[in-house]
Amino acid sequence: MVISQNIILQSNISYNCCGSYLVREGEIYFLTNSEARLINYLINNANRKVQIKELLNYLEDSSNATLTEYNVYMLIYRLRKKLEVNHKRPKILRNHRPGYIFLIKE
Repeated sequence: MVISQNIILQSNISYNCCGSYLVREGEIYFLTNSEARLINYLINNANRKVQIKELLNYLEDSSNATLTEYNVYMLIYRLRKKLEVNHKRPKILRNHRPGYIFLIKE
C-alpha cells in the first residue's frame, strides 16, 4: 500500500502522514516520531498479524536505539490512547498475542 497524505482508518479517524497527526472525531492528536514510525509500519502491514519481535526489529532499525518489548508495549499503549475512542476496548489496533492486528477499512 502506498501511503498518501491522508489515510482514512475508520469513518471518524484519519491519519495525516505528512504532518504525523491523527484526527479523531474532529480532535487533532500529534504523534511522536516513534508513534509515527509505528503507525506507518502498521498501515503498510494492515489487516495482518504483526509479531512483537517484528515491530521491535523495525523500530530499532529505524531509530538506531536499543529497545525492549516493554518499550514496544508502551508505545502501542500511547498510540492507542490517541487512536482509539476507548483505548481499553480497541477496535483498530487489536491484540492478537504475541502480536497485533491493525484493522483499517480498505
